[in-house]
Amino acid sequence: MKQELIDEAPTGTMGIAQESGWMTTVVFYKWFVHFQLHVKASLDDKVLLIVDGHISHKGIESLTFAKKHEIIMVCLPPHCTHRMQPLDVSFYGPLKTYFNQEVSTWLKSHPGRVVTHFEIGAILNKAYVKAATVQTAVNGLKKTGLWPVDPYIFPDYLVEPAETTTRSGRARRRFNGSRKPMHTLSGSISGRSRKFDITNNCKHISRRQPTSTLSSPILRHSYCNTYDTHII
Repeated sequence: MKQELIDEAPTGTMGIAQESGWMTTVVFYKWFVHFQLHVKASLDDKVLLIVDGHISHKGIESLTFAKKHEIIMVCLPPHCTHRMQPLDVSFYGPLKTYFNQEVSTWLKSHPGRVVTHFEIGAILNKAYVKAATVQTAVNGLKKTGLWPVDPYIFPDYLVEPAETTTRSGRARRRFNGSRKPMHTLSGSISGRSRKFDITNNCKHISRRQPTSTLSSPILRHSYCNTYDTHII
């Protein structure tokens, strides 16, 4: 990776290039070693690292490294990072705001030019020092319920079962070649010599077509022999 890409970037920045642009176990391990150089975790001064469930965080090299250096890794449950990951909750929002402000300032100071990847490091540095404050870190831990520990950060309504839709149903028919369409949708679906009961989730669904999720909680997707029916 060209060093010019991280010139004037925040202090301690390490640049790593990856072809796909996605985090991998190899890239995460390199970052993990870099992380330990700064936090200096030890038996007498352990470090808690909160991560999501991405596969890149579960490489054997990273887990072995964490155990060796007394870094305790806590993996958040699926679909909970929007409420439990401190960076998501308190840091990235302000960082994005400050970064956009710095980009606007740079463009005004350089009329006729555009921001390229060679200017990103310096612009990010100005935004980062504004967003990365002790108070932001404290707020992130508090709002996510990690510290002080708060087991009630998920309100009851977030874990309630879904309600049956009250939207009126209207059959939209689509023809498959010369097959005959269905004309009614009331209690059951009939096609050729078969009947398909809506309340039974249409057991006799043709498997020659892929299924998908639609708005109806009862009839998700029905590819019957003569047509497919959508509840809209």
